[in-house]
Order: sequence, then structure tokens, then C-alpha cells
Amino acid sequence: MVEFPKRSNTEEDHSSLARTMQQITSSPQILSEMGLRARQTVAQQFQQQTQIRLLESFYEEAISVRAATEPVTSKAISSPVPQFVDPVAAN
Repeated sequence: MVEFPKRSNTEEDHSSLARTMQQITSSPQILSEMGLRARQTVAQQFQQQTQIRLLESFYEEAISVRAATEPVTSKAISSPVPQFVDPVAAN
């Protein structure tokens, strides 16, 4: 088991983070254990049927809200250049 540093000033404690990452990546046993735990967590918290029901309810709500509003007309895209890029510099 990996012992993580205490959470005091963790954003500034890059040395402890680096040591912990090195410990994790240098141990096949730790990597395997972490992978197994991650898989178990995902299997428990993100079961397929639960996610399907949540996604379906999201779409049903979106459709019902959309049906209650006026149609939205979208404007044509005049340029494929993202707005945060200067069009002159992009050419």
C-alpha cells in the first residue's frame, strides 16, 4: 500500500508528489492493486444500467424542455477559424 503524504500544502509539495509517483510506477504490485481498486470502483459506481437510465432521463428532460420553447435558429459559421485566434495571423 502506498502511503500518501499528509494534505498540508500539497499543491506546493512537489517533492512528495514526485516520490509517491516514483514509488507507484516502480512497483508492479502497487500498480496492479491500484488498477484492481480502480476497476472495482468504476464497476460499483458506474454500472451500465444505471448510466443508461441517467442518460435516458437527461435526454427525456432535454426533449421536454426543448418542446416547450420556441424553435432556435442557428446562424451559419462564417469561418472555421476559432474565435480566440486572430484570423489574419491564422492565414
